[in-house]
Amino acid sequence: MNGWYDVRDYDAKGDGQQPDHVAIQAAINAAAANGGGVVWLPPGTYLLQAGITVTEQVQIVGAGWPAHWVEGQRNPGTWIRVEDEGFSAFTVKASGATIRDVAFVYDQERSNPLRNGWEPRNFQHAIHVWGTDVTLDGIHLYNATRGILVNHPSGVIGRVSLNRIWGQPLQEGIYIDNAHDVIKVNNVHLWPFWTDALGDKRKTEGLYAREYQKQHGVAIRSGRNDNPHFSNIFALGYGHGFLFQYRNGGKDDSGPTSKFMIVNADLDFCGKAIEVNGLDTTGQIVNLNAQGDKEDIVGIALTALSARVQATNIRLTHFPTNAIRVNNHCVIHLSNIWIQDWNFTQKEHRFPGIEVVDAHSQVILGRPFYFEQGEGILKAPDTGGNGKIVN
Repeated sequence: MNGWYDVRDYDAKGDGQQPDHVAIQAAINAAAANGGGVVWLPPGTYLLQAGITVTEQVQIVGAGWPAHWVEGQRNPGTWIRVEDEGFSAFTVKASGATIRDVAFVYDQERSNPLRNGWEPRNFQHAIHVWGTDVTLDGIHLYNATRGILVNHPSGVIGRVSLNRIWGQPLQEGIYIDNAHDVIKVNNVHLWPFWTDALGDKRKTEGLYAREYQKQHGVAIRSGRNDNPHFSNIFALGYGHGFLFQYRNGGKDDSGPTSKFMIVNADLDFCGKAIEVNGLDTTGQIVNLNAQGDKEDIVGIALTALSARVQATNIRLTHFPTNAIRVNNHCVIHLSNIWIQDWNFTQKEHRFPGIEVVDAHSQVILGRPFYFEQGEGILKAPDTGGNGKIVN
């Protein structure tokens, strides 16, 4: 069929044993040479021993995927298997390219058995997007060390769409940096697919991987970006749900995330559900539910100099210290907020529900607000610190 390039026609086997990177690259190159087209990855497991590069506008399409991968069996759907470090499975340099309905599985244990003090192998990002107007849709990052990187190594990027991103990336889920036009991230579900599938007999081994993820993992990281949109986000068991940082680059590409928007997010058992740690970061949070446990730290933390955030329709529950902490000349405007069960592990230090640490920071607390501790509903908000509370 004209415009259709089946990787099997270029000698791809899809058996998970014989390397298929040469065949896949040949199919992509053939499509590119003819002005674009669909590169079809039929159901199978495609072993890569080198990275694939997309330099022209093509669509790479798989057959979808189930939630779990089973070693030694024929797995339904389209899987990209990576066993070597040092390269991204796909590097997308072309404007307008698409990758969809493809899963990625990594040989994390082959030379790195799960044990106490475990850390993932140093695999690079599954997909590195360089080009503008790129779409990733239906991507399963089953047990990647690093998931998706949106960043041009020597320039700017924009108008990238990430949709239906699943998996358990262990160190970093999505990292966006130096995007000077809107990046849209929608419908993300980062859950312990890999460690959950290890089963009862290997539950302890799975805990080692989850402990690493809880201490070091970042679900979504943002650097110097303009107007990134994040919607319908779920992440469980990361050191950070969201982390906004400042980029130290050249004269034209240093800076914070400006005007970020988070809409509809559920961040469970993350050490810090959202941390703003980038100078002059600005953004909005609408409809956030974050739940902690005894190992977590805080729900929302503004720790960078002069960050400004507006948040509404927020529920933060079960954090052992503060639900919200503001420091370092930062301002947060809150409305319609529900804070429940905080400071439950601290005996020597009492943490208020909302703490404004320094005298130069400020919390504007709009109504309605609801504070519940244990079985009691507080008549007034539980706030503290050296800064200013306006309500």
